[in-house]
Amino acid sequence: MRSRMWRRLGATESLFYFYSAQHGAIRDDRLCSITLTRGSDVPVGLSNNLLSVKVRGALDSVGTDNTEAYLVLTDYAMGLLSPRIGAGPGGINAAPMSARWSGRIAGQTVTDTGTGREPVWSTEIAGTDWLSLLPALEGKATMTKTGDTQLLAMYRSLLANTGLRLASLDARGSLFHHLRWISTDPASKDFDSSTVLGHFLADLGYLMRTRRDSIPQVISTDYQASRQAGWKVWCPLPLQRSQCLAPVSWSQPVTLPRRLQYLNRDTANENVTYTSTITVGTPSTKLASWPTEVLDFRDVYVYGSLTDAMVARASRAASDRYIVRSVRVDVLALFESPDLADRQQLAQLLLLDAGDPITLGYDWPVYVRRVYFASRITETITPDGWTLDIDLTPGNHITGQHSPADLAGTTWDTAYPAGTTWDTPPASKTWSTAP
Repeated sequence: MRSRMWRRLGATESLFYFYSAQHGAIRDDRLCSITLTRGSDVPVGLSNNLLSVKVRGALDSVGTDNTEAYLVLTDYAMGLLSPRIGAGPGGINAAPMSARWSGRIAGQTVTDTGTGREPVWSTEIAGTDWLSLLPALEGKATMTKTGDTQLLAMYRSLLANTGLRLASLDARGSLFHHLRWISTDPASKDFDSSTVLGHFLADLGYLMRTRRDSIPQVISTDYQASRQAGWKVWCPLPLQRSQCLAPVSWSQPVTLPRRLQYLNRDTANENVTYTSTITVGTPSTKLASWPTEVLDFRDVYVYGSLTDAMVARASRAASDRYIVRSVRVDVLALFESPDLADRQQLAQLLLLDAGDPITLGYDWPVYVRRVYFASRITETITPDGWTLDIDLTPGNHITGQHSPADLAGTTWDTAYPAGTTWDTPPASKTWSTAP
């Protein structure tokens, strides 16, 4: 990849380092392209991290099911980026940015684009994170009446019983829901991966992902709600429309209202079932019937409330306003920008992970401004460029709560809506009081 991208970054040494026990170390002189995908098109449930690396030459070593691999920015690359993005003492902590991907080798393909006498070989290496194996493995989560019945224990049991040798599952938020036992249940139950990852994870609005440091993590709805409300702590710089490549579109994907009903047992009496109804949108007089989804949580002992998670689920299937579905950002353009705010935005984006909040602020149309979450991030690196494609999910589609009204960022360009004048009543703004 020693070409235009190197020239634009001013690079003279390798920027990327790919390593696997199968292939050894591979650097820029052999790398043709890299594509990283973190997350999926659904913002809850199991989130996968995928890798595709194209390498010059034919790699003849055959992999195994447990070949670990990782991709990082080299120390040299971090030395180039850090001064430009404002990293260092009192600035951005850029260290986690170095880790771009980690996981396992999933497959490889050798392609010959030359003639029979003069072969031109390349090898495409595919990788996945370890969590992506869960649906395919045979292990089950085993729960007992007398043991730890928290759903977090169920997730950890599934990881252990499928043979995944991962670090302990990290948890964020109130993961206090328990498996509900009734008097006629056996002393223990086994749950396969599809039930755990579907009914007991995604249906409840939880997200399971692999962090950049390879730690598996599960995140609750209330934790995401706290990050939405406190977005300035997590992503203090709203992403500006001017920092995204054209074209950008926003859409109202559906106009039908949505009704969701969920069942749950009374906390004190297992024989009493309550039905709760969530409605998003208002049906017109012309609609005789409209979509209703029913979820049965009589096997979940709910601590707190399911209302926010169910409102979020219903909102994902109905839309009463415009949504920005995805944006594309040119990493090299932000790196080269004379505006420090653009370069600091680059740092924020390179640290972004699937499931993290991201805000569209005041230079976007008023009807799409809000806190979103990055549901999928596709990072594409070639000899000619480096881009990020970020799929967005509105915050209320994950948290069940409205976006904060205050979208003012911490830089001059993001602090005020377009058209703000210095003599706007009730008080004038001055340089000394500006952010």
